Amino acid sequence: MKPDVAHDPRMLVGFFSIFFLIGVYAIRSQLPSALPMIFFHATLLVNTFYSIECFGPRTPVFAHGQGIVDFFLVSIYVLSPFFLGSPSVYLLSVTLLFIIASLKYTLLIRVIADLRLMQRKLVIDLCGVLWNFCAFLLLSSGLIAPALLLWIWASGFAGMNIYLLKIKPMYCLTAP
Repeated sequence: MKPDVAHDPRMLVGFFSIFFLIGVYAIRSQLPSALPMIFFHATLLVNTFYSIECFGPRTPVFAHGQGIVDFFLVSIYVLSPFFLGSPSVYLLSVTLLFIIASLKYTLLIRVIADLRLMQRKLVIDLCGVLWNFCAFLLLSSGLIAPALLLWIWASGFAGMNIYLLKIKPMYCLTAP
């Protein structure tokens, strides 16, 4: 990818959204049960837009290890919509997404000068790992009705994003 495309949130989220729409279409017969995952994924795309908008200009195109990490992130963004009809697989895929994102921002701590911003982003991504993995564990345990659990999980994620995007904005604490 050219550097300007690699850091353009509209282009990247638009690209991811195409796969999201294809994934939704592919599971259209399971649409009612997949709605929490669809809601979660749409929220994830909104968050991704702001993340790329904030961190794209701060990230050197050839930052140490970023090409490999970004390859895996893009792969998960492209593939995860095809798991919308399988809650446990989808939960594992977004857990993996947050693990890899955490790795990405751990590597970027050495590259991006705003340590406060980087630490906050890393803590938020690690919370994403826990949020998604706990939902996976609860779903696997059968302790909570799957539909209820998935709506709590997706709504909680949306609520956290409202907080992090509007109430106490995560992106951008300082100008690039």
